Amino acid sequence: MRFNVFFNEYKLRVLSISQYIKFKDMAKYKLIGLAMSSIFVSISIVLLFISNNAWIIFYILSAISMGGTILIANRKSERESMLENHYKPYAKERMKAFSELLAKYGIDYKDEKKMTLLIEQANRAKDESDLFKSIRTPIVATCTYIIIPILLSISNKAIDGIEMNQLLYQSIQWGMLILILLGIWIAISTFVKSVFGGQTEKYGDLKYDLEQMMIFGDQISKDV
Repeated sequence: MRFNVFFNEYKLRVLSISQYIKFKDMAKYKLIGLAMSSIFVSISIVLLFISNNAWIIFYILSAISMGGTILIANRKSERESMLENHYKPYAKERMKAFSELLAKYGIDYKDEKKMTLLIEQANRAKDESDLFKSIRTPIVATCTYIIIPILLSISNKAIDGIEMNQLLYQSIQWGMLILILLGIWIAISTFVKSVFGGQTEKYGDLKYDLEQMMIFGDQISKDV
């Protein structure tokens, strides 16, 4: 038996348990808030490119819709509902599956030496599978010392001689454009990581679950 066999079965038995709430199970106010915010921001984007000042109204409406949804979701009653109806059932199901997997491979969660060896193996495998480790530092340095100063220089020249109302208007436009580009960047980076570096995060998940078993193993074993 080898670590990669254990890890592949871990992905199959444990990581296949989804942590996300299905749309049909989401609270209606969240669906409505998300739909309204998406519609308003889509309209504002269209109006932005046809130079219609009305885009600001829809941008504000989108922000209000999202902010209101977040405020409602953060009420104590809502957080307690999420805890009892989602977080606890998900944690119980996941750790039960993981406990059964450890038992199948003859691993006792109380065996600190063996559990530590597994954590070290997961760390080693995570480090070896990180395809972006060698380019992460150059990219950060490039953004910090080259791209950002250039953008700041351009923006300083662009705002010279601009009146306050025009500056406010352009600031809102640039802010919205930055948010859109940030969303695109997050989507692309998430896709690239899932395709080329997905294993790295999964090794991190394994390490986390091993640590959880060492901490809460007695309670988890009672629920199995």
